[in-house]
Amino acid sequence: MTEVYSLKFDKALFDAAPARQRAAYLMASQLWNDVNILSRQMLICQNPADNDCSHAEKSAQLAAQILYLRFLAGRLHEGQSFYKCLKSVLPSWKADLPEQAVSAIKSLNTYFNGNNSTITRLRKKVGFHADFDMFEESLLHIEGPHIEEFIGNTAANTLFMSAEIANLAALPSIVGTQTRREGLNTLIKDCLQAMGWTYDACQGYHQWFLAAYVFPHVSLQTEGSLVDMTGMPAFEDLRFQFFANFDGLSSSLEAGQLANS
Repeated sequence: MTEVYSLKFDKALFDAAPARQRAAYLMASQLWNDVNILSRQMLICQNPADNDCSHAEKSAQLAAQILYLRFLAGRLHEGQSFYKCLKSVLPSWKADLPEQAVSAIKSLNTYFNGNNSTITRLRKKVGFHADFDMFEESLLHIEGPHIEEFIGNTAANTLFMSAEIANLAALPSIVGTQTRREGLNTLIKDCLQAMGWTYDACQGYHQWFLAAYVFPHVSLQTEGSLVDMTGMPAFEDLRFQFFANFDGLSSSLEAGQLANS
């Protein structure tokens, strides 16, 4: 059963920690949030489409999955900045952090060592940068007699699948596989593995920081408040949705309601 607690504590407790340890706490928090949100959205796109889901919506689901995978690879790669700063922020991190966190950080350092991991290669090509050479090379690998685009009467409902075809076509050369499907599966597998290590690393630092500066004065059990999760959907029931009726939003924009809300 899912339980979420809201914990508010005096900023003075946070400020009692050395500035660099506080900065590392915020950095780990941002990394945790980014990886958590991106991986969740990527996995939602993998949930089976409903029976009445249109071909256009299934195509958009694939485009979204590729986008979240690219961004997730970028954030997982950039997470190295946090692991590297630990050496100076907390010189005794190997002794102070939980064993699982120490092991995760070592695994991440090993995986990203040499700057040639699958995740790093994707990040360099399509996860963080716009690489013209990659798109030019993909021209040689785009298969089939047709290219399909979805052109809406509004920009918000327009989706150019040609770009996603190019991204998929580039996967074998980026990842080093024979087929696009193998490349996609390898990337997802590596991202999920690195994601688990990242969770353990961030969680370990959070546990240490809160135990050192907050929990001696505040108890989660007695001073935290349980968040009402009534109506929370099951993860497998979640679906990505791209195409939507934006008439109401357009009216709000024209009326200036969003700016004033």
